[in-house]
Amino acid sequence: MKHLFIIDPIETLNPAGDTSLAFMDALRVLGSTSCIATLSDLFSRGDTAFAHTQEVEVNLEQSTSPINARTSCYKLGTKSTFALSNFDIIWMRKDPPVDAGFLNATMILDLAESDCLIMNRPSSLRIVNEKMWCLRFPELMPETQVIQKQSDFQSLIEEWEHVVLKPLDGAGGRGIMVLKNGDRNANSAFELLSEDQSKLVMIQRFIPGARKGDKRILLLDGEPIGCMNRLPAEGDHRANMHVGGSVNAIELREEDLTICKTLKPHLRALGLHFVGIDVIGGRLTEVNVTSPTGVQEIRHLNHWSLDESPAYRTVVWAEQTQSRR
Repeated sequence: MKHLFIIDPIETLNPAGDTSLAFMDALRVLGSTSCIATLSDLFSRGDTAFAHTQEVEVNLEQSTSPINARTSCYKLGTKSTFALSNFDIIWMRKDPPVDAGFLNATMILDLAESDCLIMNRPSSLRIVNEKMWCLRFPELMPETQVIQKQSDFQSLIEEWEHVVLKPLDGAGGRGIMVLKNGDRNANSAFELLSEDQSKLVMIQRFIPGARKGDKRILLLDGEPIGCMNRLPAEGDHRANMHVGGSVNAIELREEDLTICKTLKPHLRALGLHFVGIDVIGGRLTEVNVTSPTGVQEIRHLNHWSLDESPAYRTVVWAEQTQSRR
């Protein structure tokens, strides 16, 4: 089959941990064709969606020895302009922020949805905020409010004593702050994230088990296919790998499986085929739908072969699903 990946510029992707590259590597093994494009390559003529694309072949095994690993793991091929209906499967994996450019691109992808399997459904990418969508499942989350007023923040930090502040449009741990009542920087922190009370901010009661790690669970069609535990670096409260967090292998617990089971019918109904959820202390904190990561780390932690890996299982599932459409 022929796959199109809509990504950030490929030279910026890290071959040691990038999930999009892992998907392309698995497709090379399957004998399928991978092409790439960025948001700026998408356009429409009337009701037909197009993209300026370039073929690419990714081999991650080649990325560990050469000096220039970021560019040595792939070979670029022919540049072409195609209607999106020319592709069997389209992977929308542009990293956040979900800004106007991202949202407009999903509307271009809407035009191709009847012809292609799109991972994930464009309309759902527009409506599922990765932090706020969890609010539909309060029984799974830590105590949470989304606020804008300084007075509401002051009341909550006095009541909860220890809180986490999150920007609603952040990613990779950027902007997340952990504060205690009495911290002289607390009001200033809220002013910064709320941009002087002009933007909504998520505030959660701090989970005491956070230092034990932040569990990333990958879901394929609503079913868990791998997990890992992310631990904060010394001197940081964030466990995200983008900011220096480390990872270790971990098993799913009963409360994790309950979260997955609860989310499954909702994710399937929305066409959110490949998703990463974050769980701290048995509580759901985030549902990642734009460009979930972790397949390479999970494979290496579990010493899985390629055909056992989340990346391989995902691309095989996508091709089998498209063949049944």
